[in-house]
Amino acid sequence: MKRPLGWIGLIYLSSLAVIFYCYSTVLVIVLSVSAAVFAIAGVIFRLVKRDTKLHRYALVVGLTVLAATLYLFLYQNYIVQPVLSDYSGKEIYVEGYVCDELNISGKHPTCIVQTEKINGEERSVKITLALTYYLDLEQFDRVSFKVKPKASTFPYQFSRGIYLFATETEKSELTVGDEKRVTPYSFAVGLRRAVKKELTIALDNTAASVSKAVLLGDKHALDNDLKDAFTFTGTSYLVVVSGMHLSLVTLLFRRLFRRIGLNEWISLVLLTAIIVLFAAVTGFTPSVMRAGIMLFIILLGNAVLRDPDGVNSLGIAALALALPNPFIVGDVGLLLSFSATFGILLWADRINVYILKKCRLSGETPPDKPSLWKRIKQLPKKLLRFIVGMTSVSLAATLWVMPVTILFYGTVTPLTVLISLFAYPLVSLILLLSMILAVLYATVILRFITVPIAAVIDFLSWVLSDLILFCAGLPLAQLPAGELYCYIWLAVTALLVIFGYVFRPKKTYIACAVMISSLTLTTGWAITAIAEANRI
Repeated sequence: MKRPLGWIGLIYLSSLAVIFYCYSTVLVIVLSVSAAVFAIAGVIFRLVKRDTKLHRYALVVGLTVLAATLYLFLYQNYIVQPVLSDYSGKEIYVEGYVCDELNISGKHPTCIVQTEKINGEERSVKITLALTYYLDLEQFDRVSFKVKPKASTFPYQFSRGIYLFATETEKSELTVGDEKRVTPYSFAVGLRRAVKKELTIALDNTAASVSKAVLLGDKHALDNDLKDAFTFTGTSYLVVVSGMHLSLVTLLFRRLFRRIGLNEWISLVLLTAIIVLFAAVTGFTPSVMRAGIMLFIILLGNAVLRDPDGVNSLGIAALALALPNPFIVGDVGLLLSFSATFGILLWADRINVYILKKCRLSGETPPDKPSLWKRIKQLPKKLLRFIVGMTSVSLAATLWVMPVTILFYGTVTPLTVLISLFAYPLVSLILLLSMILAVLYATVILRFITVPIAAVIDFLSWVLSDLILFCAGLPLAQLPAGELYCYIWLAVTALLVIFGYVFRPKKTYIACAVMISSLTLTTGWAITAIAEANRI
């Protein structure tokens, strides 16, 4: 069986997501029975020796789904439920510290408190605290207060291991200690705040907000209109720190280390430290953690002269993130990140090669040292190859992200591929220049160099903002897709894709699968439109 870790990790993550978002006793029973049937069928196929490939897939699917169902049940009942039973709806006295930056984007500022003691007993629990009176609180302040928390209802909070929510009142008697809690993460948060301050001083308001979002993942820095425009056009992943951003940063330092001739193992250690630091500064978001794990596996493979498989690396990242906390699937951004990465790994190269062949751009290899005139002549082809490569990556990611956006948001953004083609290079430049500006601005002697860099960032941010706002106003920027036929189309298409990758049928299968998928979608749309017309 090829890519076993990829299959196991992605099936495990998908099973957790299905159970988490569609939880019911009936669903759990159906999944468990189906998984057991698959596993038993795999054993039977192996015993009768009819189809060794089929029995492997049946065993992997069956055992992985069973493991995911059982683990989520045990985690809910033995990790989460005791916290809710002990403290939800009961008045408690908390001693702990604010473990991250305050969130001031909502109606009331909120902070995450890591408890050290509850009612005098040592207990480590995270509580989201909404502040209504004490507004001078800062990150890593030691605090004590009385509250009556309730169970959190936000899936994202569960993904971060936060199961309780409380609101500060006059009776909370919140007090702040004289000393702050010092942890390695507190230094990363301090660095994050310093970079934010530098960007705010050096750039105008729009550029500073875009740079903070691109470099640090601070979406709250964007004004509401621009934030909504990114969401509406399906390009919000460009201004949320993700694998793309970490990959650019890692690639930059990797090339620098190679230029100065560092040993591969020393380079691995330094790049790993950079990955951890970047993840810490951006708040250990799941999408960055996913990218960091994959990048570490790739770098380790290069150090030992091995070429790691991308899908296996993605599966390992899924297991590494979901095993400590299966509720991490509550972060929709994580599911979008895995879907986009999986699509890129499977389809981007194939789409790129196909388009290059059709456009006759995959020609001969140029000589090692071409003349200046030949280099100039090659520029148009290089630009076209770059555009084709960008389009292929964006198309592959969009196609695999589309099912998630339909299921969670009930919308389709057909212009995402086209918009990303223009927006991605702008975001990459803003990310790179913002990082350089932050480093130079920190060294007071070199601050004069930041003036032209800041001017370029201001211009690029203005272009990016206007482009996204313009595209958000186009008629086809976003289409509703919450009808029943959309879900049927997704199920049919998913089955066609799985069948194609498992059994590797003839080349004509791709054309047939595309036609069946298209007919399912168009027929469903036509029937729905006729039914609505008759209803009117």
